[in-house]
Amino acid sequence: MIFWKSIMFHEYYTTGIIFDSIYLFGVMANLEFKMCIAAERCFLITCPQLNCIRQTKGSLLVSVLVWILCVITASLCIVLNQHFLITILVFNLSPLFILSFAWTLRALPSATSVPTDEKRRVLGTLVVLLLNHFLMIFPMAVCYTLIFKYCTDFPYSVISLFLLSPFMDLVLFVFIRKGPIDRLLARLCCCGMDNTVGNLSVTPTVTTPV
Repeated sequence: MIFWKSIMFHEYYTTGIIFDSIYLFGVMANLEFKMCIAAERCFLITCPQLNCIRQTKGSLLVSVLVWILCVITASLCIVLNQHFLITILVFNLSPLFILSFAWTLRALPSATSVPTDEKRRVLGTLVVLLLNHFLMIFPMAVCYTLIFKYCTDFPYSVISLFLLSPFMDLVLFVFIRKGPIDRLLARLCCCGMDNTVGNLSVTPTVTTPV
């Protein structure tokens, strides 16, 4: 992006298109892989027996499919000169992020086979993905859509949040890893996700007549 910004006001039009295409390709890959992370975290709680996506072959297959989809969609945006397609991708992924978070939150109490610390990391990861999408990426897509209709300028606050979006990848990496943030999540997630509660068996009370 540094090269793209440095030459966008110069006469190197072809070079500008190349770096613009690379940046567009990176943004689309970032969106699609974050959706894959959200789906994987959701399936870990809702369908713990479906562990094929977390194996090496499953992860490799998903990665290859995502890269192929990125190449196809980014090429269409560049060839057709329709960058508006990326906003359609953002709008289509938004309900999926919400559905993954809501479905995971609903299935947390019944997921007794998943350790408590893993539940906290999954919930923290989904919260980071949700905030990243709806506070940094989604407003940029909305403003980009309104520009075509009202011919307005981008608000600086929206642009700043969008450019800070890659920083959330580092935060996401911290939330996924075991250890560094477990204590913080244990203090924040005090909503009764302990596995011992799910393992307790309720025995009926028998009353004998006097």
